Amino acid sequence: ARSVVGDHDLFIPESQETRLKVDEVIRHPNYTLSEEGTDKLYDLGVLKFKESFIAYNDYVQPSNLATSGYDATGRTCTVSGWGRMKTGESPTILRYVDVDVLEFEKCKGQWGLFD
Repeated sequence: ARSVVGDHDLFIPESQETRLKVDEVIRHPNYTLSEEGTDKLYDLGVLKFKESFIAYNDYVQPSNLATSGYDATGRTCTVSGWGRMKTGESPTILRYVDVDVLEFEKCKGQWGLFD
């Protein structure tokens, strides 16, 4: 499998894009894909690449994984992707939004999904 880092527009090849060979896909242990393909609960994973070096630039930066027990409550988090929008359309341009991280109990109460 391969992955592209630095992509912005899915339909236009861009100079900052780098294609990498994926060595391993690590999915959340509770992830399941519903028959309709709409269940996004635990839709989270980490890719391990065969290449050990990626050239960082304005478009490609490392992502830091939190250590166990890290509390991000109240911090701002940027979420990005090409996921399906409320209209049902899938964008071709990378979208992002800044959100505040909720306290776990508040998130659990609002969404009722996590234990």
